[in-house]
Amino acid sequence: MPAYEPYLKSGELEDLVAYLKAISGLQFPEDERSAEGMQLAYELGCFRCHGPMGSGGVANPGSLKGYVPGFWGPDYAELVENDEELRQWITDGVSRRLGEHPIASRIIAGQALKMPAYGAFLEEQEIESLMIAVKWLAEGKWRSMKVP
Repeated sequence: MPAYEPYLKSGELEDLVAYLKAISGLQFPEDERSAEGMQLAYELGCFRCHGPMGSGGVANPGSLKGYVPGFWGPDYAELVENDEELRQWITDGVSRRLGEHPIASRIIAGQALKMPAYGAFLEEQEIESLMIAVKWLAEGKWRSMKVP
């Protein structure tokens, strides 16, 4: 493996390490509810659109930024202001704030990949578990976990 450190800007090495951990898929929450939510996210295919460990970046023609946002980073912070909005994204496929916005709603309607509305077929406990898992990913504590 070549040594890239001399060619990377400040912070890029840490970002590269975080990315490699994310795509490894080896980090898994230790608490039961987060683990249940992560397992459900894998079963529902969330990471096919939101990327490994929710890293984002999957191409989405017609969307504002051209890709599906991740569960962590600035995109997540812009799209999910609180737990209620996270619940709305999971249950309705869009938050009320953006769904009712005249410009945002048109962009969301025109994008190729749309967030499914899982509220019609998930139990409340499953929605809660997904929320806990997404928040675990958003907090980024998995970045400091040792890879087994």
